[in-house]
Amino acid sequence: IFDLTKEKSRNFTMVVFFRGLHCPICINYLSELARLQSEFFDNGVNQIVISSDNKTRSEETASLIKADQIRYGYDLSIPVAREWGLYISKGEKNSSNKFKEPELFPEPGIFLVRPDNTVYYISVQSMPFARSAFKDLIETSPLQNFNLNESFQLRNSH
Repeated sequence: IFDLTKEKSRNFTMVVFFRGLHCPICINYLSELARLQSEFFDNGVNQIVISSDNKTRSEETASLIKADQIRYGYDLSIPVAREWGLYISKGEKNSSNKFKEPELFPEPGIFLVRPDNTVYYISVQSMPFARSAFKDLIETSPLQNFNLNESFQLRNSH
């Protein structure tokens, strides 16, 4: 069980919610995270990817992505997904994908959470496309060579 309050990151924990095994866009997206994972670790960012899929489907996702270091959370309940502010979609019975869509599943989201559990960054999508690029998060964020406490402060908190 993933417990954000027990995370021990140097700078952030990046929580990446994805639609599940049935989403080929998600598989490509998570493969990009796997490719850049060491850069996030080097910048003090722990990562976990979470879906509402069960353990078996989560393990199948992991085998498709081929990343040993990515942590997978599974069995995300729809009420908890809503608490995170994620959009919820209804699965299609006749999906064109070879993997069956769940009855309900969360749409994607990324959260950068500081070690004190304050949320620093949120990106939530209502569709599987047009997501925040992981490379952009590395290159244009507070992860790049400046003091997180003095440089770009948390905004939009009022």
